[in-house]
Amino acid sequence: RVLRWAPIAGWCKFGRLPAIWWRKRPLLHPLEQPGAHADVCGPQRRANVRCCIMSSEHFSKAQLKDPEHSPSAHLVHAACMYAHNPVCYATHSQIGDNMGRGLGRDLIARLHEDHRNGRCTTPTSASDAHRLRNAVRAGYLISPGPQLYAIPMLWSELKPSEREAMRIRSLATLHPQWVFSHYSAAMVYGLSVSHALLGTIHLATKSKVRPRKDASVVRHLITSPGTTTVGNIRVTSLERTVFDCLRTCDFRSALAIADSALHVHKLGADDYFTAFRTFSRCSRGWQRAYDIMLLADGRSESGGESIARAVMLELGFMPPQLQKEAPNLVDQGVGYRVDFYWSLPDGEIYGELDGREKYTNPAMTGGRDAVAVLADERLRESRLSATAAKIMRFSYADVVNTKRFAHILKTFGIPNGYAVPAVADPNDPINQQRRA
Repeated sequence: RVLRWAPIAGWCKFGRLPAIWWRKRPLLHPLEQPGAHADVCGPQRRANVRCCIMSSEHFSKAQLKDPEHSPSAHLVHAACMYAHNPVCYATHSQIGDNMGRGLGRDLIARLHEDHRNGRCTTPTSASDAHRLRNAVRAGYLISPGPQLYAIPMLWSELKPSEREAMRIRSLATLHPQWVFSHYSAAMVYGLSVSHALLGTIHLATKSKVRPRKDASVVRHLITSPGTTTVGNIRVTSLERTVFDCLRTCDFRSALAIADSALHVHKLGADDYFTAFRTFSRCSRGWQRAYDIMLLADGRSESGGESIARAVMLELGFMPPQLQKEAPNLVDQGVGYRVDFYWSLPDGEIYGELDGREKYTNPAMTGGRDAVAVLADERLRESRLSATAAKIMRFSYADVVNTKRFAHILKTFGIPNGYAVPAVADPNDPINQQRRA
């Protein structure tokens, strides 16, 4: 253990007067971050313990860098018993003994239970609020939003979209009267929202908006939001949500939202155009939302594909066809769909956006492991190459690097020099603001 000087309250020996003096007390090291190193010091021994925590259901391994010495029995015991009782592990090691006694087993159990249910923990009493705030000040918990609390290790394992969904669900339970709008409502509807647009909660209000100190919640004045309920969460209507997103965010993110709105929900572009006309034409960006919806294509199956197509339009390349059926000359009757397709006088070009999700997402792997998915992908590419078409593969990192992406498109012979839509102009203030 490490000793530190800590203030101790008591009484002085000269009469019954309050006094404070300093004394050395042991400092415990909570293993609250993945891969964190805990230095366990003593008068004659020192060892480093590395705790590799994968998730709340996996075992936590403790590896001694110095096998001749042993760490504190407290840390070894906590690392070993985590496999049997995650709550006890959180009490003794992950958030420390001192914090475990101050927070209480009831709140620690709630923190894990709420995380399993996809929500952040919210205080139910003044005592809970006091204990949770103290844990945040001590660094044992984090506060992802107003009156929201979570364990740092578990929170760091989530994707940005999962964190935003947890925040929205928790705030909807804490404030049932709130109406979520813009990108928060788009998340509730299951639309493809860029990670750059997450982190801020957007609400719709009918009254005049007053400036607030809390920048994590933004309120928008919407006189007729047309609210509905999705999964016990009050949100603006789908048409209003898409309208507000398209007129306020950059072209790449807006096209991803517009494509997913046509792909996920059973509404056509004409339905959105009709709804857009009912909204006030005095709204800032009304024409922008209309023009972006004209470029939307519901055949796009992911936000990455939509952003890649948006970059092609920004750079003035020939727009591709989406999800084109390619023939299979080896196995008759079994065709393949390619992400992008160009038909040129000198031949055909297939474009494929490679992403890690196709190898890790269970919904896309169909229960297969990464090796089996990779083998099927190689077989698929072999069948596509039999058509004598060029196969252009690129990653999302290539897409966001516009110079490299333009070089790849030119190398494979994609025609350039097409007119750039006004909403896709890189010099547009909205596009510049979002990228900055």
